[in-house]
Amino acid sequence: MSLDGFITHTRREPWERPGGTTFHFVDDGIESALEQGTGIRLFDRVDPDRLVLDQAHADASSLVTHLTYTVGNRGQVAASSRRNESA
Repeated sequence: MSLDGFITHTRREPWERPGGTTFHFVDDGIESALEQGTGIRLFDRVDPDRLVLDQAHADASSLVTHLTYTVGNRGQVAASSRRNESA
């Protein structure tokens, strides 16, 4: 089972999905969302000296914005940048 939360402007009941995932919607601010969180933070274990996140896509609507990132090796990104600069 996993527990996922979303910050929203509209009060909603939790949404239970097959497989045990329940989405919780918090409508009373970021501080409340952090207090209710599971303690699992998405990027806590990412080593910024080794990995780089590049935003690949943003899909926005009036209700939600979905962000997509690519994950790369910082060494490969730096080498690629140097190749592009010398071309």
